[in-house]
Amino acid sequence: MPRCTLALEEAPVGTEWPRRTWPPSREALDAINITEQVMVMAANSLLASAVQALCVLAWRGAEGANSELLARSLNTNPVVVRRLLKALEHKGLVRLRPGRHGGVELVRAPDAITLQDVYRAVEPEGALFTLRERRNPRCAVQKAMVSALPPVFEAANQAVDGVLRQTTLAMLLKEVRP
Repeated sequence: MPRCTLALEEAPVGTEWPRRTWPPSREALDAINITEQVMVMAANSLLASAVQALCVLAWRGAEGANSELLARSLNTNPVVVRRLLKALEHKGLVRLRPGRHGGVELVRAPDAITLQDVYRAVEPEGALFTLRERRNPRCAVQKAMVSALPPVFEAANQAVDGVLRQTTLAMLLKEVRP
């Protein structure tokens, strides 16, 4: 079966490997005989969206906000924002006021809300790094990764968790320039 390697960084001077653009064309995918599914792993921006929405609320203070205003800030649909706000409300970070003149407000002060709180609200599973669910039990490399990766992933998850726990909305708001 043919293999496809995509150069993820610039080729060093003098090398001849092909530089490809992402995403690959349909023809390129057909050429390497991918028939079932192509999954592109993208950075999860859910945490960034939630943090930005909460920072908008904190920055506006008593003026308040609604999902339409937050959607404009995030450049997305208000329905997406409402789903995000429901998750934040469920974890006690915001209070929603329904109705025509409703809105949303922070439940706690910005210096009392950490990025860890926000992450746990929008990512209930909690781990950034985890093993693949689908495994090939006949693959020697796969068998080795099942025992080799968990300690690495655990250390990485703890490091990320520590940074998120030490960062508050108030700290991020200091970067906002009107």
